[in-house]
Amino acid sequence: MNWEAIGAVGELLAAVAVLITLFYLARQVSEAKAAMWRQSSQDVNLVFNHILNVVAASPELAAALAKMENAEQLNPQETVQVRAHILSQFNAFENLWTQAVAQNLPVEEVAVMFNSALSSPGVLEHWEEFSWITAEDFQKFVSESRERI
Repeated sequence: MNWEAIGAVGELLAAVAVLITLFYLARQVSEAKAAMWRQSSQDVNLVFNHILNVVAASPELAAALAKMENAEQLNPQETVQVRAHILSQFNAFENLWTQAVAQNLPVEEVAVMFNSALSSPGVLEHWEEFSWITAEDFQKFVSESRERI
């Protein structure tokens, strides 16, 4: 066997090794992306659970939210509590939407959940007053999803 043939075989083996490496890297990137999505989903779930736990642990906040849902007048302390609670929900929904968009996943479930939250008395008014705390893209998403209802 001459040196040219040995060189050609070496180049062929190198090309095969490069292809195997590329397939391996593509698989690793895909697995990393899936793991990142699972972690992001878990993080968002933890945020929503925390929001719910805050209400469960605070009789004052629960009472204030009940007053808001019954369209009763809130005192200044209750107003601050309710506003903070609702704004934390807005942030959590925006984070959920951002994660879905980043992963190229459907955002219809986010729209359904957020529009359900907006149907609660008082929440829509807070959205109309404080939507500016969220990104413009999220505001546009909310507007478009509300128009489809």
